Amino acid sequence: MPSCVFCQIARSKTSTKLLHSDEKVVAFQDINHSAYRHYLVIPVDHIATVRDL
Repeated sequence: MPSCVFCQIARSKTSTKLLHSDEKVVAFQDINHSAYRHYLVIPVDHIATVRDL
């Protein structure tokens, strides 16, 4: 989905530094982190809702 910022991150179309990347997920540090080590792990494929999991 082109307008989804997470899809852009997962497909390396941003300057976000990925900590981990494989065929299913990517991990990176949250830019507005609540803690020193606050990371996000997101699926590579777009998932619109929790029901789509």
